[in-house]
Amino acid sequence: MSLKISVKKSLEYAQKYGSVLTLSQLEERLIGSKRRSHAEIMKVASTFGIKSGKGINKISKKKIRKARQFVKKILDNYEDVLMVGITGSVAAGSAKENDDIDLLIITKKQRLWVVRLMLKIELIRRRIPHRRWNGKEVGDEYCLNLWLDEANLKIPKDKRNIRNAMDLVMMRPILNKNDLYEKFMKKNIWVGKYVNTGYSNKMKRLIKTKYIDSKTEARKPDWLNFFCYMGQRMFMLPKIKKERVSLGSAFFHPDG
Repeated sequence: MSLKISVKKSLEYAQKYGSVLTLSQLEERLIGSKRRSHAEIMKVASTFGIKSGKGINKISKKKIRKARQFVKKILDNYEDVLMVGITGSVAAGSAKENDDIDLLIITKKQRLWVVRLMLKIELIRRRIPHRRWNGKEVGDEYCLNLWLDEANLKIPKDKRNIRNAMDLVMMRPILNKNDLYEKFMKKNIWVGKYVNTGYSNKMKRLIKTKYIDSKTEARKPDWLNFFCYMGQRMFMLPKIKKERVSLGSAFFHPDG
């Protein structure tokens, strides 16, 4: 694929979700399996009239601050929550007032369904707005639509697509214990098949942090987590369409 076609496809993809890319965003989200240099992109981008700038609107900034407060007030208190990342339109910097706040949550091994149940109860008890199953999107609600545990960091093959690849390169980590964000990105090398420039540049920056890629601690089967999983799965079963749930992961976005 030529660079010109890559740029055109990237602009069209962003437009589909209501985004107008700046130069820095184009470099981050350039569609294509080949890594392109900054100079190459600048040269071609000029023919499309793409402007410089950060490209994040005021609404997105407000929602990012809100998500950080949510993590500090609620999720930071959960010992088993290791990473939280903002995804979707807020991470893209193009959020509208009626957009919710998409969050990816990674837990310790064999603790995903315990944490999810405890968090669900706390959100209801505190009356914190969050998106319900098959509920309509409401502005500033938290949409906890992607869950993983630390032993299942690789996105499953049937979920490896342009949408999820783009979400990973755009993701904004707001909680990162034990360098799990770096480990997560490293595990998902397949992202480079779709957005090689953004993924390669991000990995180059992350390598400079000199994080330790430690092995996941071996743990005995957690029966509480298993029972929490079975209970929640039975509750979801009549409603499940394209969603994908397992003991170590949950993908609640039907389009992803």
